[in-house]
Amino acid sequence: MCSMDKFINKIAKQIYDTKQDQLEKLSIVLPSKRAGIFFKQALSDLSDIPIWMPKIYSIEEWLEELSGFTIIDKTQLLFEMYISYQNVFPKYEQDSFEVF
Repeated sequence: MCSMDKFINKIAKQIYDTKQDQLEKLSIVLPSKRAGIFFKQALSDLSDIPIWMPKIYSIEEWLEELSGFTIIDKTQLLFEMYISYQNVFPKYEQDSFEVF
């Protein structure tokens, strides 16, 4: 078991012990979707009966929900940056996309 799993198990136990009757009202923000999967498993392992899970977000999902914006992928972001670059610098000073 890696140290991340141990940490997630500790946090899941703490939350389960203190908020067992209110889990469905909670929102949990974790660094990644993968961490969310481990957290769900750790939380479900603590109960012998079915439980309502809290809302579990990756940090990106949480920021999207909070802001109302969608985080674009890195490739699209690169193209958007190059278009902005073209709008700011005169044509004769611009680098090609490959150099940019």
